[in-house]
Amino acid sequence: MLTRFRKTLVAAALAAGLLAIPLVLPQMAQAGSDACAPSRSDRLIPGEKLSPGQNIASLDGRYTFGLEFDGTVAIRTATGGALWKKGPYGAGSTLAVEDGSDLVVRDKAGVALWRTGIKSDCAAVVVLNDGRVVLAENTTELWSIPSTRAKRAAVVGWGAQPTPSACAPNLADRLVPGESLAVGQQISSPRGTYTLVLNVGGDLLIRTETGGSVWKKSGGPGARLNLTTSGDLQLVTAEGALVWHNSVSSSCATVAVQDDGRVVALSDGKVVWAIPTDRGVVAASPTPTPTAAPEPTPTTAPTPTPTPAPAPAPAPAPTTATPTPTPSATSGGSALPKPGTRDPVYYPFASSAPWNIAVGSAAQFESATAPRTADFLRETPVVNSTRWSIAVEIATNDDPLATVTNLNNGAVYKVRVPRDTEPTYGTDKHVGVIQPDGRTAWEFYKFTNVGTDRWTTTRAVQTDLTGDGMADGARASGISFYIGLIREKELAELSINHVLAIGLPDEVLKDGPVWPARTQDSNGKTAYSGNVPMGTMAAIPPNVNIDAMNLTPEGRALGHALQDYGALVLVRSGTASLFCEQSCNSVQAQAASTDFRQLYPLMRVITNNTATTPGGGGTPRQPALPSLAP
Repeated sequence: MLTRFRKTLVAAALAAGLLAIPLVLPQMAQAGSDACAPSRSDRLIPGEKLSPGQNIASLDGRYTFGLEFDGTVAIRTATGGALWKKGPYGAGSTLAVEDGSDLVVRDKAGVALWRTGIKSDCAAVVVLNDGRVVLAENTTELWSIPSTRAKRAAVVGWGAQPTPSACAPNLADRLVPGESLAVGQQISSPRGTYTLVLNVGGDLLIRTETGGSVWKKSGGPGARLNLTTSGDLQLVTAEGALVWHNSVSSSCATVAVQDDGRVVALSDGKVVWAIPTDRGVVAASPTPTPTAAPEPTPTTAPTPTPTPAPAPAPAPAPTTATPTPTPSATSGGSALPKPGTRDPVYYPFASSAPWNIAVGSAAQFESATAPRTADFLRETPVVNSTRWSIAVEIATNDDPLATVTNLNNGAVYKVRVPRDTEPTYGTDKHVGVIQPDGRTAWEFYKFTNVGTDRWTTTRAVQTDLTGDGMADGARASGISFYIGLIREKELAELSINHVLAIGLPDEVLKDGPVWPARTQDSNGKTAYSGNVPMGTMAAIPPNVNIDAMNLTPEGRALGHALQDYGALVLVRSGTASLFCEQSCNSVQAQAASTDFRQLYPLMRVITNNTATTPGGGGTPRQPALPSLAP
């Protein structure tokens, strides 16, 4: 028996919905003495496998990778929160490294249900201190999950001792010498009240949990924040020019975010530098134990399909009361564009596209009792992310050129698709894959892996992310499914600056799409029975004071988006559903979903949203978005 394999932690078992019963460690497949790599507690080597209830752990003990009793493969934090999951594949499944390098899940009959497809002479599966699980041959990484997680740790080589890779503990609230932040990455204080973030525009910010900032330096697009081995924290441009640094010199200085809002440099446990300089000390130098919350189970509602499909039951009615919003004298904004540029990978479509134009001062709102609005508001609101939503993958030139076959017409496409691509839960299996050029994006429906670098789909659409998204799409409304999708970066930055897509069920939808929808579900003529056509726009009227409501930061960002840009009915679903991409932070997505219950009853249908008056016309509530980066 390989005693280095651990039982599933009780916290993780409870988080996964398992019974808290005594766990018995099953017999493990023992690697032979001629194994091509050394056996260690942080890895699986060729010939080893995990049975249900077993896992391996990172060297610092903060992350585990294992097979749960229902056959789910998961990366979990020490408190049971899930960073990544696949399955469930059923009781009796196994997880093993086969054929020298391929990580494979087999059911109890031995049938392979999932695999990485990696080919190598000798690769181990290693859990790293940054929460990633990698397939590595010695120190060379061949594959990594989650694909969106920043690389902040390295594999300990075959011949090396498993000692820390830095002179200080690598905790979630700090950088250690040799680490860096790229645009879109951040570190947070132990309680999450403050974050040091390098946003996509290259601004280095100390941000509050409500989205405000207490300190800022600008490095420009493509900037990077580096902590040198000598302890100097440096903000450099994309070209490598030094913009700002803290001038600290120490053989082992870490930079940490504290719960008092300061970012400090620590040497031998003492603060040797801090920003902002005018901020009082109300928190001790951090020595935190990670306290990641377990991943919530989102309320499910199906995304509509172009053909009839049974929908799951709507989510239970909310138990929170809807507050009475305080009116405010909110006026229309300026039509002048915001400064800067946008990356279409994360903020798609032209500034002139209808979804990027804010609600106008001439927008005409229905009353709450008007037939369309009354029908629109009759459902239970949710925000879908890991279930019944859209998975978006960003491919690089290092990703394989996969073969995608359209089962409906036999067309075959060559598309770069990351090997760890995984559709969201549900039968729709919507997947978007953005190509390395940063502007070409594919949209797939019922995207299914049928072998290494081989996929099938029943609908494939190629979209130009620098256009308007109107040409076609893999949603029932006939326009791009990137339209209205809340992206991971937007939710992390608490700034959603575009129209949102909303789905409604058959009993609310009405036959006959209206602009900007081009089509509707194929059975809509007989299935729809309500008063709201596909393409209808709704928003929160301008007299509602979003900031006066009792909302989380995520709910506030969602509320401003629904007021400033509104939502378009673009898809059929089991209840009133907004959509956040699969990689959205699960805790943030749940917060937005909970607060949507307060915001949804405030929405009203806009009666004059047309091709000539998008958002109702007049002066937009927000300036035009920045132009797209060339």
